[in-house]
Amino acid sequence: FSSSHSCSCAGSLEWMVDMLCSSPCLQTLRLPLSAVRNAVVVKFADRFSKLTVLDISYCINVGPSGIEAIGRHCKSLLYFKRHMPPFPGPDRPDDREALAVASTMRQLKHLEMGYGRFGDAGLDAILLGCAALLYLDIRGCWNVEMKGDLEERCLVKTVFKDPDFEMYDTSSEEDDDEDDVAGSE
Repeated sequence: FSSSHSCSCAGSLEWMVDMLCSSPCLQTLRLPLSAVRNAVVVKFADRFSKLTVLDISYCINVGPSGIEAIGRHCKSLLYFKRHMPPFPGPDRPDDREALAVASTMRQLKHLEMGYGRFGDAGLDAILLGCAALLYLDIRGCWNVEMKGDLEERCLVKTVFKDPDFEMYDTSSEEDDDEDDVAGSE
């Protein structure tokens, strides 16, 4: 733990669930690359209502229903990070995760969904549903074509990283952005 309100987890799933469920005031949770499954997220999401920052990047076993459960129960969430492993290129769009974010995480200020499989319909839903967004990162979302007025609507964000944005800068900009969002509550 970096503080009593923040947690980054690695290790066995049983240990992680036990520890997390005993932390009702948890505000920051980072679970990138964890083996957490959709069923676990759906079952325990209601215990994390105080979360303001969540990173479930590369959690390939969490899908739209888990994301929807997070959004329904974590009404304080301001920062959501959901990068996925790269896929080769445009595929048939799957907007379900983007729609789950758009319909349940309306208060988000910072959203990262790198390599998401959603297309223009999913991006449109996010822009409509998450009007408070200041930071939007959709790097590598090859199914997004930016048709119509999507690009204009994205460019008004304080920070916008489009599908072709230079991939994964190694600077500490990410941590600075998270601090800005968490401090703007």
